Amino acid sequence: MVLRVFGGDLLACGRVAGAPAKNRARDGVIRTPATGGPIVSVFKQPWPRVVLAVVLAEGALVFGGLSFVPAYLQQTLGMSSAEAGLLTALFGAGALLYVINARQLVGRFGEVRLTFAGGWVLALCYLCYLTGFHWLFAALAGVLSGLGYYLLHAVLQTNATQMAPEVRGTAVSLFACFLFLGQALGVAFGGLVVDGFGIVWVLIGAGVLLAAAGHGVQLRLNCQTARSVVFEQSSRSRRKIRQNPIGACPFKSKQRFHHDFVVV
Repeated sequence: MVLRVFGGDLLACGRVAGAPAKNRARDGVIRTPATGGPIVSVFKQPWPRVVLAVVLAEGALVFGGLSFVPAYLQQTLGMSSAEAGLLTALFGAGALLYVINARQLVGRFGEVRLTFAGGWVLALCYLCYLTGFHWLFAALAGVLSGLGYYLLHAVLQTNATQMAPEVRGTAVSLFACFLFLGQALGVAFGGLVVDGFGIVWVLIGAGVLLAAAGHGVQLRLNCQTARSVVFEQSSRSRRKIRQNPIGACPFKSKQRFHHDFVVV
């Protein structure tokens, strides 16, 4: 009896989840989920594909490089494993620095400049690791790694919550999945590079590619913002047309509609 009731509940939940019902968002726009399931609907849209690709690369380059930093510090500065690990763990101090100043940073620079700054701060972090001849350079690099990571990642995470509103939960889950997948792939590929060429080339590659990624995300965000502005203006114009149709208004209303349309 219990199994029958439980199975019936699961069947009912499956029917509700799979029903092609139309969803009305808060803005009044009716959205219908794409066929093929929520994951397919996320990948069918261009902007979510960009965000997921960038967070995959971010996880690979940031954590794939930082995983080999303690070993590099042991080789170059003669530190113990505990000392090298503690200096690398200053990543958390950089993250805390971002949290404390997040409101001021976002208000002053905006998300577009933050992504650009995040990529270059991470590149500077790896530069400090590579050129530092004292443990203070490693400490500074550890702080910069956490700060730069969250400058870039916070913007990506914000966009992840907005890139597919009709399947928001699935989109955010995919975002987390691609981040962790990137970390695993970055460490695996970095290990191959270390075996073949040395740790130095892992850090150089991560720094250069992260600077390029920050610049690339900045350009894409500029394009995405411009498209959003155009879409919002066209939607506003359509709403005004529906509210004040020319054929159903007296002469005075026609003049007001024409004026609003020109201003928009």
